[in-house]
Amino acid sequence: MQVHYGIDKLPSFKHPIVTIGTFDGVHAGHRTIIQRIISLAKEKGGEAILITFEPHPRFLLQPKHDLKLLNTMAEKKELLHSLGLQHLVIAPFTLAFAQQSPKAYVEDFLLRYFVPEVLVIGYDHHFGKERAGNFEFLNKYAQAGTFELEEISKQLVDASHVSSTAIRKALASGEVATANTLLQSSFSLEGKVIRGAQNGRTIGFPTANISLESSHKLIPAHGVYAVKAHVQDQAYKGIINIGHRPTIDNNLALSLEVHILDFDQDIYDKNIKVEFLKHLRREEKFNSLDELKDQIKKDEEKARAFFNH
Repeated sequence: MQVHYGIDKLPSFKHPIVTIGTFDGVHAGHRTIIQRIISLAKEKGGEAILITFEPHPRFLLQPKHDLKLLNTMAEKKELLHSLGLQHLVIAPFTLAFAQQSPKAYVEDFLLRYFVPEVLVIGYDHHFGKERAGNFEFLNKYAQAGTFELEEISKQLVDASHVSSTAIRKALASGEVATANTLLQSSFSLEGKVIRGAQNGRTIGFPTANISLESSHKLIPAHGVYAVKAHVQDQAYKGIINIGHRPTIDNNLALSLEVHILDFDQDIYDKNIKVEFLKHLRREEKFNSLDELKDQIKKDEEKARAFFNH
């Protein structure tokens, strides 16, 4: 997959089959649209192109909305690559871009830079100032022969009962197995391993403290989860605790601490990716470090039993 940053130096695409959207989560509903443009590109000997935007439009249009993303752009690129997409275009989203008319959006952006042979959109696609552009507006161009237009129906997109909102709700409740089913992949976090207080090491459970690569990334509900940790191209079994460490210091800062099973390597400053697989328990405050240590042992036993099955 080729990734294009910006729109000023795009190649001349061959029979461009285009779709547009934020595609946060790249969930089952999104994949219906993506698979359609890939299929059309094969039929027409063309190229499948997905246009997305950075930053996410809501960050500019609704600055007071505390939006948390299911995917960082890096994660989105990895997921789209795995689906077989040929081109990802990351277009800059600005207030000036948002304020252009639907006509300017189509003619000065879409036609000027992409010249689509086929445009595929979801049933709720809107664009331009005050989201005035829609399927009916685009269909005028299609009827004039400017491009072919396909709208993926609500019934088809929603057939799997998937939405980014439903996934966010599942993660907010710690229901990572449900979220993973809706996503058709494991929800994950990525960041760098940093030095913490090393409290885990003092009670026999050393942990890797994660500093996330994006402050906009959604974090699942506080608690303990069975995870798969990827470090230096290797995958390991582990457990992660998300919370404020109420038993040790009731730290006000949120911490993400991964205990990698059967692992003893120095991975400070290394990148780590954590895939969430199963919710084990909620965050709790214990009366003593001994009680906490006993509970972590139980968490590890639960995680090992999960991995064994």
